[in-house]
Amino acid sequence: MKRLILFTVTISLLLLLNTYYYLYYELHKEYPGNEDIIEGFEGKVSIYGVVINKSYDGFYILIEHGPKNKAVKVLSDLDVENGDRVEVLGLLQKDEIIPEKIIVYKKWSYYSIFIRSVIAIPIVVFIFFKYWRFDFRQKRFRRRKNA
Repeated sequence: MKRLILFTVTISLLLLLNTYYYLYYELHKEYPGNEDIIEGFEGKVSIYGVVINKSYDGFYILIEHGPKNKAVKVLSDLDVENGDRVEVLGLLQKDEIIPEKIIVYKKWSYYSIFIRSVIAIPIVVFIFFKYWRFDFRQKRFRRRKNA
């Protein structure tokens, strides 16, 4: 009975914490993000988006939040390609951002995460079922005798 009460209290607290975070996460962010930029905020921001165009003094990224999006010019001499994903921390003024810190994820490296996962999942499943089997009578996994 004590375990059931402890379990119920723990799950209730976790649900309350998750609900609080979901409703008020923007109050605890250090810098405004994509949603605030689309609404017209100017100042020090942290944004992310996809490179859509390059120019002689920087490049443009498309930032999105829900159905809304906006193009922002990043004043930088970094070598980026269309489709690269970029995170930028810097000062935004009139749809131009002067970066303090930039992180670039190349287009191919972003998709390589998914390729590695597709390759790794069958291997992990094979290794797991090589050493374990499911016992339908007791409804739990049991270690194989020959493992």
